[in-house]
Amino acid sequence: MLTLVKSPTSPFVHQSPEPLRAAVESEPTVIAVASVEAELSYADLDGWSNRLARVLIDMGAGHRGDIVMSLPAAVESVVTMWAAAKTGAALATVDADSAASVIGNGEVAVGVTTRDRRAQLPDSIAWLVLDDAATLVRYMTVSDAPLSLAG
Repeated sequence: MLTLVKSPTSPFVHQSPEPLRAAVESEPTVIAVASVEAELSYADLDGWSNRLARVLIDMGAGHRGDIVMSLPAAVESVVTMWAAAKTGAALATVDADSAASVIGNGEVAVGVTTRDRRAQLPDSIAWLVLDDAATLVRYMTVSDAPLSLAG
């Protein structure tokens, strides 16, 4: 279901949001992603990623501002991948060791992470900490309606 375009010299990947849109139209109630903590249908994944995309756009992500994520392989990382696609930004996955060099070599607008990982990441960009109470309030108060690449 992923349509990825990756440069051989860059860790950033551009993804089209179209495969998710097609899945939502054809099979909205089918489970798209599941973990021990959560299970999302394609319709749920679409709504969650629309919300996150709006927050990321507000923070500067888009065609001129890429996104990095430092997240465990969980539902949140899948939501972030689709949200990045909807903003038009490229996305790179980083860890504490690679973050500074990846951020320094790109036009990164924002990072997405969790509280337990934030302390090991550089302060050179704004980080959206998904499990922070302020982020949750912000995230839950934006629309989950479909959006265009313009926001």
